[in-house]
Amino acid sequence: MKKHVLLFSITLALLLLLAGCKTYTDSNGPDDYSLQSLTEEDVLKSGSCVKTGAVETNVNDNYSASAKTLHGVETLTTFSQPGSYSLDLSSKVTKGNARLVLCTKEEILHDFALNEAEQNWTFTVAQASVYLRIAGEDCCFAVNYTAARD
Repeated sequence: MKKHVLLFSITLALLLLLAGCKTYTDSNGPDDYSLQSLTEEDVLKSGSCVKTGAVETNVNDNYSASAKTLHGVETLTTFSQPGSYSLDLSSKVTKGNARLVLCTKEEILHDFALNEAEQNWTFTVAQASVYLRIAGEDCCFAVNYTAARD
């Protein structure tokens, strides 16, 4: 009997947790990746995200991140050590809406093109941390990047 009560309590807690999640849908068609619900403010504050089928790897400073579905904003990496960095990046979005950015908590420093290989961006970290973030609305994505400190 105690097992059933415990199982019911855990199931109820999970359902309540999922009920509180904001959902996003791709409302602008399969060839338009621009965000419809998430704002620039959402991207800068990097709230929560829900993702399924997510994989992240780091092999010899070559990073990759992917998800079958992403709803919300995810920080892929944080650059907090002062200095100059070079970021080489390739991305692929196969469904949904997405925005891939380099930003601080106050401003977007650079928008990366989606579905483009071999992009390079050089930036400097002074006092504030710099974040590589992806925002997605029902988004399936893969990002590969290498960050080198100059």
